[in-house]
Amino acid sequence: MGKRWCYILGTVILSVGMGMTTFAEIPAYLTESEYNDMLYDNYTEDKGIVVENYPELGYLVYKNSQGREITCNYYKDELVVEKQPYYEMEDRIGYIDEMFPNFEYDPRDSSITSIQAGDSIYIRLNKDGIATYISAYNDYLVRYGKVVSFQYNTGETASLQLQDDQGNVYVYDVGLNTPITKGSTSTALSAIKTGSWVKVLVCQKILGEGIIDETVQEIVIDNDTRYISNIYRGQVTSVDTFKKMLNLKNAQALGKTNWGAYNSLLRIGIDTTNVAAYLIGNRVSLDYVSRNLKNADGYVYVAAENYKGKENAIKLNFQSKLQTTLEPSLVTYASANTVKLLSGETIYIAEDAIVVRDKRLVDGNSIMVGDTLQAVVTGENKLAIGNIMSEKTTGSLEVFRGRIKQIKERESFQFETFSLLQDNTWYYHPTPHTFSIDANTKFYTAEGIVEDGIEAFLDYGDKSEVSNVYTVVAIGDKAYMIIDMPYITESVKGQVYKAADGSIQIKDAYYYHKQQKKWVQYSKNNTGATINLQSNTVILKDGKAVPARSLEEGDIISAMVETNLKDSAGTVNGYIIIVEN
Repeated sequence: MGKRWCYILGTVILSVGMGMTTFAEIPAYLTESEYNDMLYDNYTEDKGIVVENYPELGYLVYKNSQGREITCNYYKDELVVEKQPYYEMEDRIGYIDEMFPNFEYDPRDSSITSIQAGDSIYIRLNKDGIATYISAYNDYLVRYGKVVSFQYNTGETASLQLQDDQGNVYVYDVGLNTPITKGSTSTALSAIKTGSWVKVLVCQKILGEGIIDETVQEIVIDNDTRYISNIYRGQVTSVDTFKKMLNLKNAQALGKTNWGAYNSLLRIGIDTTNVAAYLIGNRVSLDYVSRNLKNADGYVYVAAENYKGKENAIKLNFQSKLQTTLEPSLVTYASANTVKLLSGETIYIAEDAIVVRDKRLVDGNSIMVGDTLQAVVTGENKLAIGNIMSEKTTGSLEVFRGRIKQIKERESFQFETFSLLQDNTWYYHPTPHTFSIDANTKFYTAEGIVEDGIEAFLDYGDKSEVSNVYTVVAIGDKAYMIIDMPYITESVKGQVYKAADGSIQIKDAYYYHKQQKKWVQYSKNNTGATINLQSNTVILKDGKAVPARSLEEGDIISAMVETNLKDSAGTVNGYIIIVEN
């Protein structure tokens, strides 16, 4: 009897200890009958990895901890199956449920059909060798890295190539119905862009020695916490690997049209483990840079990535001083190592080129026909810097103007007829148009924003809005802004060289000549023009309404203004400002 109780005690310890094995971390819960079966040697248990499962035939094959393949029979109606959810495995893999909000794993109470090849299992057998209880789980891991490439396959998957912080590269097939989120909001698979940083939840199944099947369960796109904030050029004065700092003298930042003002000494962080450095096309180490390239002739071009508010140099490209900054131009031909521009240049691309798209560092393969490319080239017409510029203007925003016919309180309103602003011209449409409104709709008068404006937007009473004329900035049929402003038909355009909350100063100014139906240069001496901003002025950039401080030197803008620029001594009041690049 003493030996039997020792056996029972040993079995219980074994059951508890299985939480520390490679195969299973699931405690063995015994019913009274199962306990009695074990007490009288009518009960056995094992653990292993599933090789195959045949529910329709009533058996599975698993490999135990000694490496033997064992065939086990079961009766589906008499078998208890549990599969551990990922969110109960925090001690082993972390708080996955907090990182991946959409993923839902099989519930713990499951069926034999949920047991698949590669599952780790704990199994109980009765005295006849028939399985009565199976508990299973998969291994989950999280990979975090930068998207090297993402493309759709011919079937129901897309191919994702990922590089982590250590330089390891992983390739995954991603199902088209895989949950994708960004900023806690579900999004489409197409939101995954080359150069983006993503977290990938991967389910691992061991199918044999050295054979591991990995399946992507969910992807979370980094919420723009890592992006290329600047491209600099200058000369390296020192590299402090201990403090992880890079010091540049005579540094300049690349602007919309050219290099900015000189900074006598610029200190930025440097990712000493992952920074990629090149000397005229050849990869060199950071140690080589520190020893041989300090105060060297020529320029170093630096791609600086902003991560949580701090800039770090992640790519260095050392070149001679014979460089040319080209005007942005349309790409008419693109291959793996060559692009041609509408302006006539043929540019050659190698691995050392710093190429940026959507504020993400990408390779030359990401330059496509139809892109607008801002290029810095060497004397051999080799690409040193390639900035793929956005061609957005109003994006999905549209600007309407019309007379209000009726209002459905706090829900919608209708114009009798409307005009749509396109290319600085109002196009009249003799039909009604209805817009929805909600608490996020902003209302403006000549004095500025109206607090709780939706509550006073009514079609009855002594302040009825019926027959009043408004300008509406809308996304589809949703009114984003409702603005009381004058009817303006004059327009100007130019390049921003200074912007403040009260005014915008532009050079290369043009005004639209209505009779000649063409843009006319305002001043041959390029004296420029000033656009005064009003409390109800709207500025549209990259598909959003933004404040004046969001304008940058080099922005190309067009503006609907109150008076003709030629007749106003170069100063006009602007109401609708659209950034065109």
